[in-house]
Amino acid sequence: MADVVLIFGRRGTGKTYLLRELCREWDGPLYVHDPMAQLDDLDPDGDADETSLVPGAMLALDEIDLLAGVRGYREVWVQHAVHYGRHLGVSLIGTSRRPASVHRDLSALATEVYVGRITEPRDIKYCVDAWGEQFNNINTLPPWQFLHYFP
Repeated sequence: MADVVLIFGRRGTGKTYLLRELCREWDGPLYVHDPMAQLDDLDPDGDADETSLVPGAMLALDEIDLLAGVRGYREVWVQHAVHYGRHLGVSLIGTSRRPASVHRDLSALATEVYVGRITEPRDIKYCVDAWGEQFNNINTLPPWQFLHYFP
């Protein structure tokens, strides 16, 4: 079964570190996209699209809101990875500073959510509305601590 794992938190909360640790546990093929890299770096044949992802793979996207934000998908291959990847058994893991900045499709498909310290009232409200009252106090979490939720 394909999973969608989202990691949220302010700068310095350990999002990218947690992403790396979760990727280390992955047994199958792993595609990692660094937001500072070229999109073609994701795909060995230089044609990044949903056909590049093999069943059982994990697609890791740091700062996923840069590729799949509330205004839509920046690239078609990201939309395909989100919408069709799960049918191919492709899992996705992504990080973002702000949950309210990530495309709603990702939040709806999330099978796991990690939320570190967030102080923006709109983001706290988003977390509470999406995943419950336990997120009311996420503004008090210390660095490197996350609430882990299975929607």
